[in-house]
Amino acid sequence: MAYVEHQFELEHLQLSARIWGQGNQRKVIALHGWLDNCASFNQLAPKLNAEIVALDLAGHGLSGRRNNMAPYNIWEDVVEIFAVANAMGWEAFSLIGHSRGAMIAALAAGSWPERVQSLVLLDGIWPQPEPLENAPQQLERSVKIMLSSNRKRATVYPTRDKAIHARMNSAWPILQSSAEAFAERGVVADQGGYIWCADPKLQLPSAVKLSQEQIEAFVERISANILLVLAEDGVLVKMPELAPQLDDWPKINTLQLPGSHHFHMEGQEADIAQGIAAFWAD
Repeated sequence: MAYVEHQFELEHLQLSARIWGQGNQRKVIALHGWLDNCASFNQLAPKLNAEIVALDLAGHGLSGRRNNMAPYNIWEDVVEIFAVANAMGWEAFSLIGHSRGAMIAALAAGSWPERVQSLVLLDGIWPQPEPLENAPQQLERSVKIMLSSNRKRATVYPTRDKAIHARMNSAWPILQSSAEAFAERGVVADQGGYIWCADPKLQLPSAVKLSQEQIEAFVERISANILLVLAEDGVLVKMPELAPQLDDWPKINTLQLPGSHHFHMEGQEADIAQGIAAFWAD
């Protein structure tokens, strides 16, 4: 199934997207993970019976950057999801999110529950909570790093291949094919070399993090059916404390499959698509 490129000119920001399955009755917005882009869904989207708008989230891929002097707080993406749905003329729609995109999807579904029909979370579920008493220190850390002259800038690589190789060996290692897919809209020539064009401010700590109580309030308010698809070598390996937390939420349907964090684009996309199709059918 072929895709089309699309641009959303929102009031404050331009977002780029790929759209698969135009005209299909089921409407879906797909959200990629941290420092990825909409190519995250190149393998999965064509296997789903739906119209899928896969976004380059703000600061990623070909989308615009936030111009304010602040880090990318995760809840800022929520309003843009609903703005895109409005631009598409969708009153109700489903969400698919991977990793950070799953966290954003969960917050969106809890914020405006009557508009989100179903929720598919791929190896991600909600932001890591921070105790309320740590809020002042969290904000202090964010402000100091934002104002520091030494804060992280985009790394310049001598060749495009070097940039791709670096992405393969990042915090979540990925296959070369995945890194090349991201590079299509993520690597640009700059300063005599090549950089990943995601906004470096994406790597700054959040100004404020949600507490456990706040996260639970969002999850409790979700009215959509929820499917959590976990990779055996994914988020549960780095966050083993998540597994017992899921026991407290029987409303979350869980499916575990082989693979690593980017399993939806590295060999498990057919099984994931089958699981999603069965979930939607129910």
